[in-house]
Formats: sequence, C-alpha cells, structure tokens
Amino acid sequence: MNRPSEHASDEPKPLPTAQVLPFERQSELQKAVQQRAQETIDLQRERAAASRPGPVRRTITFLLATIPVILTFGAAISFVGVLKRFNATVFGTETQTEQQEPAPQTVPETQRDSDVVILQSYGVPGAAPREQSRSPGSPAP
Repeated sequence: MNRPSEHASDEPKPLPTAQVLPFERQSELQKAVQQRAQETIDLQRERAAASRPGPVRRTITFLLATIPVILTFGAAISFVGVLKRFNATVFGTETQTEQQEPAPQTVPETQRDSDVVILQSYGVPGAAPREQSRSPGSPAP
C-alpha cells in the first residue's frame, strides 16, 4: 500500500486565481456613489423649494377656500332663523291668545264655605272650567 504522505512537498501549491481589490478602490467608489446621491437630494430640495408657493399666495388661497364654508354656515343659520320665525307666526298666535284669555276667576260664595276642594290644571289649552258637582253625601247649602 503505497500511500502518498501528507508531508510530501513534491506537489506544488495552486496559485490563487481571484484577484483581491485593495480597500482604497472600494472606498473611492463608495464616495462617488454617495456624492452623486447627495447631489440628487440637493437638486430635489431646490426644486421643491422653488415650486412651493409664497406666503402671500397661501394666504390668498386660504381666504378663497373659506368663502364657501362661511356661506354654507351662514345659510344654515339663516334657515334655522326662518324656521323659528315661521313657528312663532304659526304657533305663536295660539299661545298669545291663551295668555290673554285666562282672567282671574272669581270663586262663588258656595265654594268658599264648602269643605270640598277641586283641583284644576292651569296648563290644559281649551279646557273650560268644570262646574262643581256635589257628592251625594255632602250637605246642601
């Protein structure tokens, strides 16, 4: 058994075929890419600053944009006012007549002497005062 020994120096070592670039060349390439990117960013900033409208133009645009909003709210508020006036004219006449009609009622002598008290509500519109009916067990005056 003839084995080649591991320590044999008869065989030549293969030379490396890949070439390693020095670090400086990669750094120069990276610097060039970074410089180009920075120039592009600066150019975009300049374009954005040039296309941005001035403060006077922004103020005028804002004022023009608020006109429809103010008109809409003004129309809604005036519509509510018209509805209030309409309700006051239609339903207000009834409440005014109700306020004018109730006059102080005089209580007859017979009611003052009796022990029976009848409660009547004040807020019922159109209700006529009821005549008192005596209960069958109450004495007649």
